[in-house]
Amino acid sequence: MLVGGVGVAPSDLNVTYDETGQVLTISDGTQTIPIPVDLTEKQIAGFLTHYNFTGDAPANDDNFAYVATTDAGGFVVAISNGQSDMGLAYTYYQGGETPTSGTSGTFNGNYAATYILSTDAGGSSQTISGDAQLIVDFSAGTITGSITNREADISLLLNPAVADVTFTPTGISDFGFSGTTTGGEITGGTTTTAGTYSGIFDGAGAEQVIGGIAIVHDVGGVTYYEAGAFIATQ
Repeated sequence: MLVGGVGVAPSDLNVTYDETGQVLTISDGTQTIPIPVDLTEKQIAGFLTHYNFTGDAPANDDNFAYVATTDAGGFVVAISNGQSDMGLAYTYYQGGETPTSGTSGTFNGNYAATYILSTDAGGSSQTISGDAQLIVDFSAGTITGSITNREADISLLLNPAVADVTFTPTGISDFGFSGTTTGGEITGGTTTTAGTYSGIFDGAGAEQVIGGIAIVHDVGGVTYYEAGAFIATQ
């Protein structure tokens, strides 16, 4: 079983997903928070939206997440926790079946991200959607890709279009990978450093790929975290 995560999260965080009951659960060993599916919140193609608001003082935890599942039983989640010590913003993924082989080619799919103020001073999550494409060469052991047609929640910006993200080519090791990204700027802002991406292939023949992106944004001197998830199929 392969497990990975990117972003700002406690090292002891545990994430599970009940696909049948459609309940995401996060735990740090001290507290456990179930986050049910919510079809009334911001929807992005290829993902289920999960949301809850506990309202418990002093935290008033606002838990918001996007979840996608693979055919082999894996999952990937992009999550933000408003005013929570359970991790501010991060992506987590877990494979359902370790591949034994893979075919080189192009994987296409979807991208969903949460976008939150770094200090989370009473703020709530905004969202970014996009199209994911990864180009894989198993013979050479390399992967590259991009997130295009990125669009922010209309409540975030007057101009919701945001820059594409490009994956710097990186190596594949044991059907997993990690590297850096360029681009992804929010309208009127910059990215403070190179972003990061990582992921795994899932299914016996590596038919699908899941993973996450972490980008730190500066908009008018204010820092925001983007925690994104992608799922793509060959």
